[in-house]
Parts: sequence; C-alpha cells; structure tokens
Amino acid sequence: MDIQRQKDKKSWLKTHWYTIPLTLFAVLVVGYVWMQESAAYSAEEQNLAIGIVRQGSFEVSVRGTGTLTSNEVRWLAANVSGRVEVIHVKQGAKVIPGDMILQMTNPELVQQAEEIAWEIEALEAENLALKVSLESQVLDQEALVMNAKMNFESAKINLDAQEKLQLTGNATVSKIEYQRSMLETEQFMARWHIEQQRLEKLKESKMAQIEASRARYHRLQKSYARAQQQVASLDVRASIEGVLQVMPLEAGQQVNMGDNIAKLARQNELIAELQIPERQVNGVAIGQSVTIDTRRSIVTGTVIRIDPAVVNGVVQVDVAFSESLPTEARPDLTVDGTISLASIENSVFVGRPSYSQSDSTSSIYRLTSDGKFAERIPVTFGIGSASEIQILTGLEPGERIILSDSSAWNHLERIRIQ
Repeated sequence: MDIQRQKDKKSWLKTHWYTIPLTLFAVLVVGYVWMQESAAYSAEEQNLAIGIVRQGSFEVSVRGTGTLTSNEVRWLAANVSGRVEVIHVKQGAKVIPGDMILQMTNPELVQQAEEIAWEIEALEAENLALKVSLESQVLDQEALVMNAKMNFESAKINLDAQEKLQLTGNATVSKIEYQRSMLETEQFMARWHIEQQRLEKLKESKMAQIEASRARYHRLQKSYARAQQQVASLDVRASIEGVLQVMPLEAGQQVNMGDNIAKLARQNELIAELQIPERQVNGVAIGQSVTIDTRRSIVTGTVIRIDPAVVNGVVQVDVAFSESLPTEARPDLTVDGTISLASIENSVFVGRPSYSQSDSTSSIYRLTSDGKFAERIPVTFGIGSASEIQILTGLEPGERIILSDSSAWNHLERIRIQ
C-alpha cells in the first residue's frame, strides 16, 4: 500500500518567494494610479488664496468703490457772449473767491458801454441847462407876482384914502372915481392871485420836468451799470473757495451766453459717493458707520443718503465724514468704503470665496489635514459680508479651504496641492 506524502509548504515559499515583492509592487502601482486619477489636477499652493474657518464675532459689512465729491458744486456759466482770450487756471487748481479763471473779449459790449457813457454826459449837460432855464422862468414869474402885488397894494392904498374922504363927506373924490378905484383894486387883487397860481404851477412844472429828466438819467445810469457789468463778466472769476474740477474751454473758442465755463467744488466739504452692488444694499441704512480708505489714510463717516435708483446694477450711497479729512483728499479721488451692517456673536465664518453667494449652498474645496490635497464638499453659506461669509453647515473651525476661483478644476472631486 502506497502512502501519499504531503508537500512541504516551506519548499513552496522557497520556490515562489519572488511573488511577494511583485504583489507589493503591484499594490503600490495601483494605489499610485488611483491617487493620480483622483487628483488629476495639481495646483501651486503659492498661487492659491487659502482661508481658515474661524468662530467668533462675525462683522457683517458691505464694500464698494467710489469717489470723493464736494457737497457744494457750482457751475460758472457765461453771462455774456464772447471769445476766450486767456485761460489763467487749469483743471485741478485751487482757487479762492475773486481769482481770475479766464478772460473773454467782446468789442460790441465795450462799444455799447462807451456809447451809454457818452449819452449820460450829454444828458447831464441837458439837465443842467433845463434846470437853469426853469429856475429863470420861476424867477420871472416871481417878478410878475411881485409887480401884481405892488399894483394891488398901491390901488388898495388909493382906495382906502378915497373911502375915508367919502365917509367924511369930502367932495374932492367923486363917487364915480371911488367906484373906479374899487374896481381897479379888485382887478389888481385878482391879477395878483392869478400870478401866484401861475407861479405855483410853474414850480410844479419845474419839479415834474426835473423828475422826468432825472428818471431818464437814472435809466441811462442803470443801462450803463448793466453794460459795465456785462463788460466785467468777460472776466470770469471764482465765486467760492475750492478746486477747479472742469474747464471745457480753450483759448480762441467762442462762448455763447448761458454756456458752462467751469465747475468749482469746495474741497473742505467733501462727501464720498460709494457704488454698492444692488444685491448687497438691502441691509444698508442711514446712520450706519462707514470706513473710507483713500489708499493712504483711513477715515470714518456715516451714511447720509441712499439713492432709490439702481444704475448698472449698483446703488449710490452718500457718506458724510465724521472727522477731519487727510491732506490727500480732493474731489474725484477714488476711494474704497466699507459699511458696517451688524455683528453676529459666536458665528462660524471664513474668508469669502470668489464664487460664494449669501444664503446659498455651494461646493468648495477643503484642504486635507496634511495639506497635500483638496477635496470638494458641499457647504451652506449664511449672511455674506464684504470679505467674509458665514458658514451654516459643512465646515468646522480650524479647517482650511480654497478661496480662489476654482473654475479650472471644478469638474474634479479632488486636486493635488503642490
């Protein structure tokens, strides 16, 4: 009877020892290939913006760019037509009231003013001659009144003497002569009264003619003053202290009456006009605190006006400053503004990814603990701020995420970080 012998296991290992390293090598190759397939895209860490999830007080704010503008802006318009002769001040220059901005010429206005001046001189001479003539007429009439009075008084004396003789019965004067004397006296008295009335009327006529002449003189004076004002308007001067913002004219250019010449803005009464995206302006209210960055200084202010209109997807918000402006502040200076809306305590938040939206769910890339890979995970966002956004679900404090634009690898579940 044959007895079956069992094979020695050790002898098999000795014979096939090489399969063990081959198997390990195959496992490593498969793992490497799997890792390469799951992280087919590699990103340079130095080119990525990485945000760390934090927990604490979350400041809700919105940000917008804008410019400084004067709270008081004045356009200087041409009061007369003319040709630009000389421009003394250019855009951006500071001016004070009375500073010459430009000079214009208009020969017709100058000639008109000279002609009115000549008319005034001629009228002054005419008025003087009229005054002398009227005064002479008044003197002549006063002489007539005096003569009429003397004739009346002489006739009255003679009548009184005859009346006494008549009363005493003296026949020296007849009754007829007495009555004739009485009639002459009444005539002289009537003539005296008439001459007095003529004198009063002459005086009234004198005053009326003088007043009429004076009115013509005043009218010419006003016309002359107006002509002088028009000539003076050829020299355009600053009306307020500030900065010349706009000067659209050039030397030799013809300007019509009413055309805009220059735009002035007060430099010490500036406000900021911020452009806030329409989707972020809902929480903005008058009186909220604002931080303005002039690129060199930081100043604070408050919201004073919110434009009800939406233009190109943005809303204008006006900000008044609550402290002195820095030296670089000037009209049309570009600034950044951050409006503080609210503060949420014990909130989880992170730097705002470029693709995130408030109150939405989106996919973001979270870095692994060793920082070599980033995996796509869903995250629910809450209230968004200017540079940060609230995390409702999906992330924990201390975790790191990619804030940069991920459109280049957004189709991958996992990327490698180098």
